[in-house]
Amino acid sequence: NQASSVAIEATAHNVGGADLDLSAGSTTAGTTADIAGGDLTLNGGQGKGSGVGGKIFLKNAPAGATGTALNALSSTMTLTEGRVGIGTETPNAGALLELASITQAFILPRMNTTQRDAIAGENGMLIYNTSTDKLNAFCNGSWEQVTSA
Repeated sequence: NQASSVAIEATAHNVGGADLDLSAGSTTAGTTADIAGGDLTLNGGQGKGSGVGGKIFLKNAPAGATGTALNALSSTMTLTEGRVGIGTETPNAGALLELASITQAFILPRMNTTQRDAIAGENGMLIYNTSTDKLNAFCNGSWEQVTSA
């Protein structure tokens, strides 16, 4: 086993960009059973002393208007299957997302009533309303204030 580095060079003008598929390595066909594939780890640059380490950004360029202008990059991440765990290496099998911490909290998106009303609501959405200092949930086609019983 050996570590590898991969780079894709820029493409020529008027040519589509190259795809880059990263794979941690799969086992080859054979007679041995129960062999695990390799892990894929993305590391930002490591800082030293008071220097902060590098960040990892996942960006794509969604389609824009017709024309020759480059589409703006936006930070996105799409997973078509599986589970996501932050703070855990083994997310609960019944969860799409598991956040685990004994020292940090989850913060909902914070916006005022005008900003909240400008988004397309979907049943199940939650926000913290800074105009009312209350949790809001989108239920049955409208925003409702979450109250205690």
